[in-house]
Amino acid sequence: MKRIALAVLTVALVLSLLVGCASPATPTASLPTATSASPTHTPTLTPTPTSAATIGVWEQLSSFGGDFGGEVFWCLAIDPANPQTLYAGIVGDGICKSTNGGASWVASSTGLPSRDAVSLLLRDVMSLTLDPGNPQTLYAGIRGGGVYKSSDGGANWADFSSGLPISSYSDVRCLAIDPSNPQTLYAGTVGDGICKSTNGGASWAASSSGLPSPGVWGVWCLAIDPANPQNLYAGTVNGGVYKSSDGGANWADFSSGLPNNDVVSLAIDPGNPQILHASTEKGVVCKSTNGGASWVDFSNGLPISPYSDVWTLVIDSSGILYALTSTGLFRMAPEH
Repeated sequence: MKRIALAVLTVALVLSLLVGCASPATPTASLPTATSASPTHTPTLTPTPTSAATIGVWEQLSSFGGDFGGEVFWCLAIDPANPQTLYAGIVGDGICKSTNGGASWVASSTGLPSRDAVSLLLRDVMSLTLDPGNPQTLYAGIRGGGVYKSSDGGANWADFSSGLPISSYSDVRCLAIDPSNPQTLYAGTVGDGICKSTNGGASWAASSSGLPSPGVWGVWCLAIDPANPQNLYAGTVNGGVYKSSDGGANWADFSSGLPNNDVVSLAIDPGNPQILHASTEKGVVCKSTNGGASWVDFSNGLPISPYSDVWTLVIDSSGILYALTSTGLFRMAPEH
């Protein structure tokens, strides 16, 4: 699982590319002192100079270097109104916030749950999402601890898990907000399928009809069609991709052509929501041009191996696709 945290940490580099900021060759972010016994590290990125993105072929922008030593970030979110404001979920340390593009960080965890009654460690924050209409409102998915909400930019957090079927092994692995109605949220869990809230997280109800039995793996990623938020996609481990056309009420298997049923990231092209990309644990990226009805391999140029995972996909406003892998950051220009 260390590869997850290390790959997600490089989201900061993607964000700098998306907003047109210069990226240092070696990040100098300073995190608050960890309360965990595990060391806190900032990985060294070795950038590869590039010009414009290559159409139809993956090119490497950076690689990992150095001794990483342990897990650090689980997730990272950016304020859509102010890209200099970032939030990071830290293993054993709750949430940290940066207001200068990641150059420095402060703790932002007041109200988050601890692992037990006596431990100084906080539960791991597995997912973060912001209300696109009001970025002061954030939601955090907690390992074995439900959903927490902040209404003041992360300064304070409160439990908003009413109705979530959280069990001792269940994590809130992903969160998604309806862009047309921010009161509507979806939570993908590891162990209990998908839940939906229509009142800003005040209460939740199961929304998993048609999904495979979640077992102990469940739903690892969610994506919402920006043009039609009734269309949702769920990436599952051991189950492939599922699609709902009715706001999560019912789900159907949309995995035709996927070579691997462990789908850990999904990305929708903002210019054409019929185009989707899915990544798997084994370094494979697939593309669909028909809303998920069928998929083809889209990994040309990626280092595919059992040890080269693609954990996160990001598409910018121009359609350039970025892949955060266990070996580095890659990008590809759209063919359309």
